[in-house]
Amino acid sequence: MAAKATLTDVEKINKMPWMITGDALNVGFFLFSLSGPAFLLFLDELGFESGQIGIMLSLVPFFGIFSPFMGKFVIRTGYKRTFLIFRTLRTSFIGLILFTPLIVSRFGPDSSFLYVAAVIAGFALARSVSETASFPWFKMVIPSSMRGRFGAIGGMVSTFASIFISLISAYIIDQGGSGLGRFILLFSIAVTLGYLSIAMYTQVPQEATMQTANESATFADLRLVFKDREFFNYMLGVTFVSIGGVSIISFIPLFMEKEIGLSEGRVVALSIGTHVGALLTSYLWGWTADRYGSKPIMQTGISFMWLLPVLWITLPANSPLSFPLAIVAAFVTGIATLAWQIGWTRYIYNNTPESNQTPYMTLFFAWWGIALGIGPVLAGQILEIFDDLTGSIWIWELNAYTPLFALSFVLIGTGFFIISRLTPGDDTSFTQFTGMFLRGNMIRGIESLIQYNFSGVEEKRLVNTEKMGDYRSPFSHNELLEALYDPSFNVRNQAINSISRMAPEPELIDGLLDMLEDDPSELSFVVTRALGRLGDKRAIKPLRNYLNSGYHLLEANAARALAMLDDKEIVPELLLKLRQEPNPTLRVAYATALGKLGGTKSIPDLFDLLAELHTEVQRGEVGLALARLSGDEEFFTNQWRAVRFDPTTGFAQAMMAVQRLTNDTAFVELATEAASHFAENEMVEAVEKLLDMIENLPAGILDPNLDLMIQRSKGLLDEYGHKRPDYMLLTLHLLSKALASE
Repeated sequence: MAAKATLTDVEKINKMPWMITGDALNVGFFLFSLSGPAFLLFLDELGFESGQIGIMLSLVPFFGIFSPFMGKFVIRTGYKRTFLIFRTLRTSFIGLILFTPLIVSRFGPDSSFLYVAAVIAGFALARSVSETASFPWFKMVIPSSMRGRFGAIGGMVSTFASIFISLISAYIIDQGGSGLGRFILLFSIAVTLGYLSIAMYTQVPQEATMQTANESATFADLRLVFKDREFFNYMLGVTFVSIGGVSIISFIPLFMEKEIGLSEGRVVALSIGTHVGALLTSYLWGWTADRYGSKPIMQTGISFMWLLPVLWITLPANSPLSFPLAIVAAFVTGIATLAWQIGWTRYIYNNTPESNQTPYMTLFFAWWGIALGIGPVLAGQILEIFDDLTGSIWIWELNAYTPLFALSFVLIGTGFFIISRLTPGDDTSFTQFTGMFLRGNMIRGIESLIQYNFSGVEEKRLVNTEKMGDYRSPFSHNELLEALYDPSFNVRNQAINSISRMAPEPELIDGLLDMLEDDPSELSFVVTRALGRLGDKRAIKPLRNYLNSGYHLLEANAARALAMLDDKEIVPELLLKLRQEPNPTLRVAYATALGKLGGTKSIPDLFDLLAELHTEVQRGEVGLALARLSGDEEFFTNQWRAVRFDPTTGFAQAMMAVQRLTNDTAFVELATEAASHFAENEMVEAVEKLLDMIENLPAGILDPNLDLMIQRSKGLLDEYGHKRPDYMLLTLHLLSKALASE
């Protein structure tokens, strides 16, 4: 059947299970054959030296050099068809390794090197052609928006399979006795899994014909790719990281056996730690790659890889702790390699031009293959050169692997530097990305956003939206922004409240500002308060516009928010609104804003409002605004709680606090008498002494605004006496400010 001109994302997604299953079976094929630690032990069993092993490990990646020459052949044959044909040939070549014992017995051990090398070379050539087809084919059949998550889900499935396979391999290696028989069994299983994986790939959609019609891969095209400075730097960074990582990882099984003293079975079992590390972080890396970009994920993976040489070189040899600590190092290896793999594969798939993808893909595959091939060859030669190295430096014992660890550390660090120089585009910076793990409760935050995404009913969405605010994890930003447009009013309201408790990140501010652009609604009040609480100055202009929206309650809310943003330029307009607004409740809002912004010209108006109000809470709020205008609110707010809980004791203690601020004998005596009256609940007498204290303030030392406030407060006490405790507290606060200014 002819391929469709285009493939919809729905068609691609429906076929993903086939590809994921094929990938998992292919992982099994590789682990049982060439990529698992068992293969290295197999080569060692054949008696190969380190240099020969390095050459053997380099054959597969080195044959990637043929990839650019296969471009036109692959295009003419078709991506899927080429992939399936050469995957079949690749698997068949591995089947020939089953005859290795026969070759050894008939022609001698020396012939085994040439035979195994020839088989792997045939495998590598077939693999090179199939991979040349797979890169553009997979690019077409996996939606770009889901590439990171596809890699994560596929990685999780493959990792589960890898753990199971590693257990089987370790058991067969340990229980299979000695000799080549146990390895031949593993290769037999590998071939079976390889053919099964090909059967799964046959169900994946064929590439869209229109996308490949004009493709070419001439040398002129390859030169154009080299001129792409960004892509060239990317390949250079991948080269250093690949050589630095592969050179050392390739020989870690032998290092664990020969230097650390682990048994062959335990060496194979170490891969379980690697797979568990990959499994536990797989979805995290895929999800974050789709959300925050490829570059920070690449850099994170490289950072973990940078730790590996240090972890390996510090492992104790022949110790009860050797295997547990080696498992920890293997666990970090899994985290590092998967983050790096998801990052760099997503980068190349999403950053190659659709119209010219074949030359980009083929050149990269060849380049990458050379880098992967250099790694084990270089490592093998280093191990042979330094085979007799002994001694110690501080706590480290020197051996043939020490120079290899040092070189790996330098190469990976160089790769990190080059990758960090790539143009970030829309990707989150590495500093911001790593900082997200340190802010809020990362684990609970991710848990809540996952639960939010699977919440079908309003109550669950509401609860999980609230949790995201509780945990304050930056990973929840996208879900909170999405919740701003939830069909449920309650969820939208909770999303705004949760955002107001987060750090003021630009994307969150933008989400709230976008809501302000809509017609005013009930949620506009919540948005204005949230913007004020977050403190981003960009909210000032739209909030100023809301001051003249015609909705009086909304205007008052905007005034409060502008005060939280310290918008002092708006003071004259707020004073005008205070004087023109007939509603006392709304006037309280303007009074509070003026108090916070230091609008001292509003002092007479605030005292007039204070005298008009009938509720204690409103008088307390205006009193607080006046306290702020006197300089600061600390005395007022500290004593407010005390006098509400126990007025007699509270006022007596507040008076003693005022007394301690002066050495004037007459003033101290009046304050002592007033405190005594308060303690005895003789409020009338206490207020009289309080008024006497105002009369005995030293003349000419007060700021005019403070003097005005004290006189207006005295007038309120004259009128209301002990009936208004809030007036008494404001007077005590003002006295404390006056005495503190002496």
